[in-house]
Amino acid sequence: MRLDANEIIPGLWQGSEPPRGYALAKAGFNVLTLAAEEIQPKLIEFPGIDAVIHAGINDDPGSGMTAKEWRTATRAAKIVSDHVAAGRRVIVTCQAGVNRSGMIVALATRNVTGMSGEDCVALVRHRRGVVKLPGGRHLTPLCNPHFADAVGRLPALRRVARR
Repeated sequence: MRLDANEIIPGLWQGSEPPRGYALAKAGFNVLTLAAEEIQPKLIEFPGIDAVIHAGINDDPGSGMTAKEWRTATRAAKIVSDHVAAGRRVIVTCQAGVNRSGMIVALATRNVTGMSGEDCVALVRHRRGVVKLPGGRHLTPLCNPHFADAVGRLPALRRVARR
């Protein structure tokens, strides 16, 4: 089975609705993040996966983004980035693998790399590429302007030199 997912930075992948069963574990993933509020299956549906992060967010560009959804995304990104930093392979998914997963992946990428939000948005768009949907429609990652703007405004993280 071919997964609809792309590696954004080493160990961190972005994709569409995940297949149930052993497919993710067979592909080498340890952690699954579910960013679509309408797709929130339990860990038991993904044998071989160590953890499922439930981070359901709405993706309606007409309604904006709530403070609760922003908190959900930033909390999920922190957990995701901790897993990536620990050497685990993480896949972040939503329905189409475009906006909600893209926001969490961009935030986690910022946490891991220290890059600016604007650079993280550009990296997600480049690495995920244009997503082809059923019916011939195409979407660019982070095309929801509320998500792209919220992440894009974040400055680079200052890194303290370790002694």
